[in-house]
Amino acid sequence: MDLACVFYFKRVLCLQRSAATAVLLRRHGACAEMVIGAQILPPEFHAWVEIGDAVINDKPYMREIYQILEVC
Repeated sequence: MDLACVFYFKRVLCLQRSAATAVLLRRHGACAEMVIGAQILPPEFHAWVEIGDAVINDKPYMREIYQILEVC
């Protein structure tokens, strides 16, 4: 996914990257879930993909930094 984003003509945000990653993984039989999280100070939102408890497309400590808002 990172290589594909390099060749895209616009900046790819974490939400688009995570949604595309989750769809591709699901099509290949993985039980991938996109997770959306937020932190209070400074106000920031982030999205990543998990399979089980493992973060797939980001740093493994995302759950420690962000409070989970939605798992889809």
